[in-house]
Amino acid sequence: MILYNAFNRKLFIGFIAAIAITAIVTTVAYNTIKNTINADNWVSHTYQVIGKTQTILLELADAEDDKDHSIFFDNSKRLGNYYQSVNRITQDLDTLKSLVSDNPRQIGKVDSLETYIGVTLQHMSALLPANQDKRFNAMQLKDGVQDEDIIRCRQTGHSIIENERKLLVTRKQIGIEKADDAIRIILLSAITVIGIMGFLFLFISRTFLAKQKIREHLKLSESIFAGAFKDSGIGMALVSLEGKMMDVNPYLLQLLGYSKTELIAKTFQEITYPDDLNADLALIDRVLKGELDTYKLEKRYFHKEGYIVWALLTVSLVRYENGGPRFFVSQVEDITTTKNMIQELELKNQMLSQTSAELENRIGQLEEFNRIVAHNLRGPAGGIEMMLDIIVDEKDPTEKEDMLRLVLGSSRSLNATLQDLMQVLEIKLNQDIEYSDCELTQIVQTATQMLQGDILHSKATIHTNFLVTHVRFPKVYLESLFYNVISNSLKYRKENVPVEINISSKQEDGKTQIVFEDNGLGIDLNRYGQQMFKLNKIFHKGFDSRGVGLFITKNQLEMHGGSISVESTPDIGTRFIVYL
Repeated sequence: MILYNAFNRKLFIGFIAAIAITAIVTTVAYNTIKNTINADNWVSHTYQVIGKTQTILLELADAEDDKDHSIFFDNSKRLGNYYQSVNRITQDLDTLKSLVSDNPRQIGKVDSLETYIGVTLQHMSALLPANQDKRFNAMQLKDGVQDEDIIRCRQTGHSIIENERKLLVTRKQIGIEKADDAIRIILLSAITVIGIMGFLFLFISRTFLAKQKIREHLKLSESIFAGAFKDSGIGMALVSLEGKMMDVNPYLLQLLGYSKTELIAKTFQEITYPDDLNADLALIDRVLKGELDTYKLEKRYFHKEGYIVWALLTVSLVRYENGGPRFFVSQVEDITTTKNMIQELELKNQMLSQTSAELENRIGQLEEFNRIVAHNLRGPAGGIEMMLDIIVDEKDPTEKEDMLRLVLGSSRSLNATLQDLMQVLEIKLNQDIEYSDCELTQIVQTATQMLQGDILHSKATIHTNFLVTHVRFPKVYLESLFYNVISNSLKYRKENVPVEINISSKQEDGKTQIVFEDNGLGIDLNRYGQQMFKLNKIFHKGFDSRGVGLFITKNQLEMHGGSISVESTPDIGTRFIVYL
């Protein structure tokens, strides 16, 4: 298109230049020919002046001859001829004056000639008597006039003729030169015009051939574009400045599920996912302002069936010859599979990160368990080893028996510790335990049967108020929860005060809430709140407690999506709130 416009400009400039040169040459030729014609006119004018002057002199001679015949022979016919000659002389003088009107020098001579002729004609008229008696005087007068006025007339006329002949020579020379110039200019003009016409013919021929090549190139480009547009492996569309689909290729129809008629009836705004539209429009605005030549954008389209199609959109602007925007060419590459894979990979990365965090947590817990094992077992095991060494060396049977009883006590303590640690380890490792539909009343009965002796000894009363009667949870852990909380209420009771335990349940925020309340010793949460559910933490002295029960309970709950919190006031009681 740019090459096509360049040829048009060159052709236009060529025509203007040809017209200008032709006009200049024509003007020069015209002026030269005009000057040649003027020179010829001057020569003709000179001939006319010479001829008219000679005519006047001849007519003056004829008038004098007619006057003489009229005087001496009384010839009336010749007298009439005289008067006719006088009239012609007068007319010819006027004509001569007009002929030399552009030559001041000749005008003076013609005026002198007119004066001398006038005087001569006056004298001639005076010498025309009607009788024969004055012939002699007339003859005398006539000779006098001839001697003065006639001679002056003739001299003046010959002077005019001589001057005109000099002008004639000059003007003939100028005419010849002008004619030669005219011939040269005409030949030059003809050669120039022929050259310009030849140049224009050659230029037009080359321009025509160039335009033909351009048309063929454009036709080939259009054919290539049409083929690429139709058979492209990505979606393509021609879109108007308002967003209306002007043309679409088969791939885009297949990608979005529309027929060609259906898709052309829509705008790209209608099939764009709303959250992606503003970004697309902002980039289009920058392209229209000339800030961008093209842009790429990942965006979502609506398939005809309603699901989302992810695409990489590439947009470029086609402009008119004057630079104004014409329409957009949009290329739509399907990246739905890639996007889904990325999303799946991100999800797996999240799961991997979560698993990694859980593993790190497990490792931390196992390290904590390892420290617990090392701390809780090292002392009893070391004590047993030391006592056994003493027993081996002891000779007194009584001392040996006492040492054996001590070893037995240490062994039992060590066994209890091992049992507690095994329960903790089971919680850490056993996450796939089966869930059951647990009836809360049944769970309470199981726990109270295990604690029957303590309940009788403490004269405890247990009240239940279950608005939610069943929960889905691992039964063994739920029984452990009830056992540990009720056991703590029985253990940390106030002396000489019957134990009151209230257990209730209800639905709150989509979860089951179970509340355990007692009237026991309570706990100073300001002092021990941060250590409440940690392992081996004991808050009341003088009780058979190792600080394991609440730790086990909290871990069992959290491992299965539950939680536990505590509210307590010293000497008032304790309230445990459990969410399942």
